[in-house]
Amino acid sequence: MARWLLAPLAVTSLLAGLLPLLLAVTAGWHGVWTGLHDPALAPTLHAAAMAALLATAIAVPLGVAGALATAASPPAARGLVYALAVLLLLTPAPGFAGLDFLSPPDPAGALAFACAVARGAALALLILAPNLHAQPPGLRRAAGHAGATPWQAWRDAVLVPLAWPLVGAAGAALSVAWVEGPASTVLAPHFDQARAWVAPAALLLVAGSVAALAVLLRPRAT
Repeated sequence: MARWLLAPLAVTSLLAGLLPLLLAVTAGWHGVWTGLHDPALAPTLHAAAMAALLATAIAVPLGVAGALATAASPPAARGLVYALAVLLLLTPAPGFAGLDFLSPPDPAGALAFACAVARGAALALLILAPNLHAQPPGLRRAAGHAGATPWQAWRDAVLVPLAWPLVGAAGAALSVAWVEGPASTVLAPHFDQARAWVAPAALLLVAGSVAALAVLLRPRAT
């Protein structure tokens, strides 16, 4: 009964997130169009792509490790980790100008790049941990009893069900690193910075509402 009482609340939250998201996308389309046609954007694309790929390659394994630990944690600890990950995503972070391994170390640039990696890892954790927690307990043990090696059991019971969530986690981490990379310095002046938080905040509310509905409307095992 409780799930049907909570479902309307989740639907209301979904609508409350979709409306500002639609308004933000509609209002921001002009900024996207003018930013993409800025002559200064093209020289930054290669550096932005390389930096985003490197950040993703670091962030996703960190997110996987964090998700494995979080999924096996008690509910209170799991909720605390989720809250800290969301707080990390909502905290403003400095953009980084690029990665030049031939130049002397730049502490500020390295810290900004680390922020992008941390935010990508937080997104990967938020995507992967609920999927890991939803996996049937004892599945790897059952695979081992069926004759699978430890690697085969881990691959079939953990890795294969995470294929699409892993793709989503990589895409999310790549998007974060791209937004905070060198191209952001060119694109940022074309947007209203005072309202830039509306779209990601609304998107986070929509994602949370969809996840809640997926859990609430899932058929109960009999």
